Amino acid sequence: MESVWQNGNGSSVHLMGICGVGMAGLAHLLARRGWRVSGCDSRPNALADWLRRGGVEIFGGHSPEHLPPPPAPAPFPRGAPGTTPGFPRPPGRGPPLSPGGGGG
Repeated sequence: MESVWQNGNGSSVHLMGICGVGMAGLAHLLARRGWRVSGCDSRPNALADWLRRGGVEIFGGHSPEHLPPPPAPAPFPRGAPGTTPGFPRPPGRGPPLSPGGGGG
């Protein structure tokens, strides 16, 4: 049986800290498997340009407004929601969050 992670079929996912090596790699793999990938990073770098060329939408900074409409999962680096300056978790809003990379 094929997992949803193997074939996104146009599903959406938003990655916080997307310009880190781990999250950028994940974004690249998901985009190649048919996911609509977006992400944000407080310090966009050369990986942002590489991801954009692959069809990934990149936002500078962190804001709840960057999130796609629910129910897309939103992986994040450990410690991000509510602890990343400028990105408090809005009560009762947003997709389910799942821990991602090991950064902070």
